[in-house]
Amino acid sequence: RWIVHRIAARAMRIDSEVSDFIDLISVHVRSSSPPAAAFTAASVHVEGRLGVTARQVVAAMNDGSRFVEALAEHRAAFGVNAHALLDALIDTERDGLPPRELFERLSRDASAERRRSSERRIRALPVRLSLPLVGCVLPAYVLLAVVPLLAGQISSVVIDPR
Repeated sequence: RWIVHRIAARAMRIDSEVSDFIDLISVHVRSSSPPAAAFTAASVHVEGRLGVTARQVVAAMNDGSRFVEALAEHRAAFGVNAHALLDALIDTERDGLPPRELFERLSRDASAERRRSSERRIRALPVRLSLPLVGCVLPAYVLLAVVPLLAGQISSVVIDPR
């Protein structure tokens, strides 16, 4: 169970990284940067495995690779969650699609996914809080309220030895 929790937490962190990266690229694209320049500027601010991979793509571009080739070369290292972003970057660069609307849609989708994830965590909160309630608060209530009452009543009990 602990391993499943760690994997789920890591997946949420990766989803959050991808959503933040999409937002960063979208902001740069909306400010009239081409997709390759937006990717380069956004890669500086991303942390974790996604940031490392993004900086590897930028390093490959600085070594002379084309942006699309560098993305395709590092596609597997980005992970499945980032494939929609990579496809959008490749499509805008290779096919000349207008990037502004595409990245606005990606940003909206990432924001909606982030909201759904938050709602899922909020719905799970009462279940997660029931263990501390049952394990700590209720026994403390019994010790502080019920036991003194019983102890006070025991002194008034008279046993008749007939």
